[in-house]
Amino acid sequence: MLSEDSLERFRAITKAIEYPLKDFDYEFYQLFNESDDNEELARLMQSWITLGSSLEAALQIFLAIYLMDYQNSGWGKWQEFNYETVKGEIYGAIDSIDSDDLPDDKRKSLKKSIKNYLKTRREITQLEELNLGNLISFYCKNIWNNEDCFGELDIIRRYRNCIHPFKKREIGEWDRLLQSLKFVFSVVAVDLCVIINIYN
Repeated sequence: MLSEDSLERFRAITKAIEYPLKDFDYEFYQLFNESDDNEELARLMQSWITLGSSLEAALQIFLAIYLMDYQNSGWGKWQEFNYETVKGEIYGAIDSIDSDDLPDDKRKSLKKSIKNYLKTRREITQLEELNLGNLISFYCKNIWNNEDCFGELDIIRRYRNCIHPFKKREIGEWDRLLQSLKFVFSVVAVDLCVIINIYN
């Protein structure tokens, strides 16, 4: 995962945080109500999206450095789980449903989905498959041992999802964005550097 190419992309993502903010004085525009609402919204959305991507990449890079520790964590893997028994019991329950209530094509599709899902529970989740929500949960439980950090980081995750236009989403205001930027670069980055120094 860690290559010159992936690290350059991370640097580019992190650098991109400044572009929506460059040459845009949001306080001036808010004070004098001069802004083009669409431009301001676009800059705000771009900032949240970029901040969330940067945070996700930073958390993945840290875990990639300590990949063995991550793999030993068992994250996403069900403990004391017998795949064949569970799959057999669920398939039996599905087969017991009357075909009028669950046609054969739907039954087959449901079994396939369950089989694929259960397979993912036999092993840890691959690092590159972790989304920002999973990464936040992992860090709050395993790295920081602090559920309080979840709230601040989850705000970034939620506002980053403004990229999906068809579901109603809140988008944090500029002051909230600046608070989240400070949190990521002063708390998250510092904590990761401290942890790296402790391991070294």
